[in-house]
Amino acid sequence: MIDFHAHILPGADHGSYSVEDSLSQLKKAENIGVKTIVATSHYYIQDNTVEEFLERRNEAYEKLRKAYKGDIRIIKGAEVTLAIDIPDMEDLGKLCIDGTNCILIEMPTTVGGPWIFDALDKIHNRGYQPIIAHVDRYTIALCEQLMTKDVLIQINASAIASVFTRKRMMKYLEQGAIHLLGSDVHDKEATQYDQFYKAVRKLGGYTTYLMNNAEEILNIK
Repeated sequence: MIDFHAHILPGADHGSYSVEDSLSQLKKAENIGVKTIVATSHYYIQDNTVEEFLERRNEAYEKLRKAYKGDIRIIKGAEVTLAIDIPDMEDLGKLCIDGTNCILIEMPTTVGGPWIFDALDKIHNRGYQPIIAHVDRYTIALCEQLMTKDVLIQINASAIASVFTRKRMMKYLEQGAIHLLGSDVHDKEATQYDQFYKAVRKLGGYTTYLMNNAEEILNIK
């Protein structure tokens, strides 16, 4: 299984504050059979340059790599909060998931205006593939607008585990509008992996579809 959205790098963002936190997260992931994790640390354009972000992320990755003795493959990525200047960044490509042209994009806290969709078009036209993070968090209207764009869609496992959102997410899956599954794990307790395990059981055959999509993007043989 592949977790396409996780905050496991120690000190890279608020997802893990220490190597010990990260190792606890990885243990929970191992227990449910996760074999690959895309480590998507938060990137906010107003807080850091890309180079500052990459330096912090790489330092966190190396700390974890030295401490972790398990078999989970960790791939470096970013969760990029969309801002009006993001599409024109000269070094935007450095925020792609390693080995791909894909960028995980989070909608801004205050969503509004056509600039959001123009920005996604610009990113795509530059040769990068936007992946919309945790679309289950957004309104129905925004979800359906996003699904008309040249984007891939990721949902959090919690949206399938929950009876309140499962029906709508399954409908989107049936329509072929959802492509990837993530835990969005934060914190040492890593309860999101309990939800991931529950979601995989509820998804049935769709699990294979979602994992195949992830394998193709990440070029996992």
